[in-house]
Amino acid sequence: MLPPRLIQLAGVFGLTLVITIIGIWLSLQGTATGHEWTIAVKWWILSAAQIAAMTLPIPGHLFNKQLGKAVLRIPMLALTTIGNLFKLKGAYKKFIHTEHGE
Repeated sequence: MLPPRLIQLAGVFGLTLVITIIGIWLSLQGTATGHEWTIAVKWWILSAAQIAAMTLPIPGHLFNKQLGKAVLRIPMLALTTIGNLFKLKGAYKKFIHTEHGE
């Protein structure tokens, strides 16, 4: 089963930030060549490619202020989605029947 696109985007972008911080920290240590920050370049390219792949299908007339507000809510939505995955408690193993009145 593939992860939802939102979680995949958050994971790749999170790893991008972590790898960037590690690369900068290693460069500042001065024990190596000083170019360790370049290890994050491929992660930034991957993040940009994922963002481009998710924005390309959006029609031009939908790029407006409402879309901008929705994009700003993505980090909180991703954290909420990840948190809800941990609250499933095995619900994916059994079918949950919908109860109807009567």
